[in-house]
Amino acid sequence: MNSVSTGRSATHVSVVVGGTIDDSVRAAVADRRRPRVDVLEMEKAFGAELYDFSRLVERPHDDRRAGRMLAFAARRGQSSLALAYDVLDRVKDDDAVYVTGEDVGFPLAALLQLARRRQPRLVVRLEEPIYGRTVWRRGLFALHRQNALRRVDKLLCRTSAHLQYLHAVEHVPMGKLAVVGETVDPTFFAPTIPVTADAAVDALTHRPFIVSAGLERRDYATLIEAVRGLPVQLVIGAGSPWSHTGFDHGTDLPPNVTVSSFSPTQMRELYRSAALVVVPIAPTLRACGMNVVLEAWAMGKAVIATRTVGLVDYIVDGETGVLVPPYDTTAMRSALTRVLDNDSVADKLGSAGRHVVETERNLDHYIARVGRCLDGIE
Repeated sequence: MNSVSTGRSATHVSVVVGGTIDDSVRAAVADRRRPRVDVLEMEKAFGAELYDFSRLVERPHDDRRAGRMLAFAARRGQSSLALAYDVLDRVKDDDAVYVTGEDVGFPLAALLQLARRRQPRLVVRLEEPIYGRTVWRRGLFALHRQNALRRVDKLLCRTSAHLQYLHAVEHVPMGKLAVVGETVDPTFFAPTIPVTADAAVDALTHRPFIVSAGLERRDYATLIEAVRGLPVQLVIGAGSPWSHTGFDHGTDLPPNVTVSSFSPTQMRELYRSAALVVVPIAPTLRACGMNVVLEAWAMGKAVIATRTVGLVDYIVDGETGVLVPPYDTTAMRSALTRVLDNDSVADKLGSAGRHVVETERNLDHYIARVGRCLDGIE
């Protein structure tokens, strides 16, 4: 635990991560091979103690009973539950704790509620209200969701749809809820960053091309059909650190479509040289695809995206991007040709997107807002 002033008073803060932040991540950020990471920025800004899955290997040495429980949970793929149990006592003297998702945040909140602990103040970043990719996991989390929601002091929702659901269906008071959108590191994704030479990227950029990326809830089938026969190359960066799915579109890819995985620096160069960026999303309440949108905006690129409930919180149609109906190949193709054939429209959309990043949706603004939530200012 460490002391930091986040606006009103010195507080002891911990950051709990539902993942692993190892030395390789820190080194990549330090070497500018990847964007800054929000939890590492919080570690510095708040003087916070950071707990992640790597901490689970430490506990068995000093607590035999806890060690057995953690080993049991880990064997069943429940590292999130194990981490929540592990940090329960570690954060008992903290003034505030930030948790990166409901996977760890809800179990920790339920444990704090059962232990009747009102300290620390608990701020949880929400991916989606109904957690779990399997029926078993959804049922397990449903058992303690109400206890968890009572104990969480602030839930940071990525979309207004999730906020409305939590208030209307789960009866969470509005004072506990806030929409805090996705952000991007504009010091990494910026058109002024010197070009990074890369042979793999150079080989793809010898003719006009557009870029798409990511895996979570992507509707690449519609996009691929929309570009079939167009005089433009489509480059799909089919990689995501969060997705549990892979790219699967069979073998019937048009000759003007290339699918591969790219590093963050390679993606930056693809954005830089692209005519525009396309984000095709299947209908969802989540903000799927928003990271790609923000990266494109940060690079000053025009964006075409699917009109989903999650994305309309971010993109203003005709001002900061072009939105098309879900699964509509004709509308997608029409939007592509319209923007590709009009440089002034593309430039206007790209400039508007960059302005949004500079003034609102960037990592530094996000860290400052989390600090205010941890302090109880909002």
